Amino acid sequence: MTRVTRFSLRESVGAEYFGDGPPHWIVNAGKRWERAAETYHDAVRRRDEVVRKLDWHRSDSGMTICATLARKLEACQPNRRCFSGACPICLRAVQRWFVVSGLRFGSWLKRGRGQKLTIFSLVPDFGEAALGTLAEFDWNEFRAQAACALRDAGVDRFLTGIDVSLNHFDGCRDEAVFQFQLWGLIEEPREPWRKQLKEAINRSREIARPLFSFEPRCARASLAYGLKGEFTRRVSYVRDYAHRDDRGAARDTRGRKLRGAAWVELMLFLDRIAPPGRIVAAGANIGAHGAVTSRRLRDASDAWTRESRGTVRGATASFRSFIPRPERAK
Repeated sequence: MTRVTRFSLRESVGAEYFGDGPPHWIVNAGKRWERAAETYHDAVRRRDEVVRKLDWHRSDSGMTICATLARKLEACQPNRRCFSGACPICLRAVQRWFVVSGLRFGSWLKRGRGQKLTIFSLVPDFGEAALGTLAEFDWNEFRAQAACALRDAGVDRFLTGIDVSLNHFDGCRDEAVFQFQLWGLIEEPREPWRKQLKEAINRSREIARPLFSFEPRCARASLAYGLKGEFTRRVSYVRDYAHRDDRGAARDTRGRKLRGAAWVELMLFLDRIAPPGRIVAAGANIGAHGAVTSRRLRDASDAWTRESRGTVRGATASFRSFIPRPERAK
């Protein structure tokens, strides 16, 4: 497996991705709580909040490693970026680079394969880690196994980010698990492939929805979700719908902001894997080895066109750098 270091990512994520130029998007567009995507100053404020929380946990629990990470994030400055996976400033820049890269790959899929822009979500059963075990979780093996499952299903080109949440049933907090999810773009094979991929990533049959896809209202916002920097605790419960005659009880989830020791564990883990560890891609080396010419990428759910004006540049990394090279699953 070819690993990506945070140093190779530095070469691709230039200063423009830390600024407030394009790409832009609206988070939760069309909903009452919609908001503009995070600005650079928003990210700085959130970094300072993360530092304060880490220092508080250091004082409360005596975990010196929290203070070590806090000082690392605190020292992140222009021309001296830390590229920690726990740093809101650096993760925002990598997220914006990922969005631009995804737009370019999506444009290639439209032009070369006639494929509509479709976001895919993969939730593998081998992507679970019990609370308190992230330090021992084999991250490289997880990424390699996910890439192998895609290839075995006939998917040769893909660009995905990895998101995570802490999941448990209501009243069973001691049984909480971190669940990792791949999120992004896939070049769909011409032969049937979904059934094989579902079986490969859900051999235990314990994941209710291991694979789903949708055509996004806004490609930028949907791509950005794959590398978001705020995380939730998802609590499953049974909703009885007693006020409705047309349906019975069903399982639902409530999202809560991740806090406490679980949040600390995740921050330390994200620092260890660094932002490149949250990207799994293969064959999507569109425009590699060179700066992108100035352009504006415009997207809509039913159209995927490119214009010659505007400025979106700097997505220079070869996606070959992100290709896991695993041994075939035995």
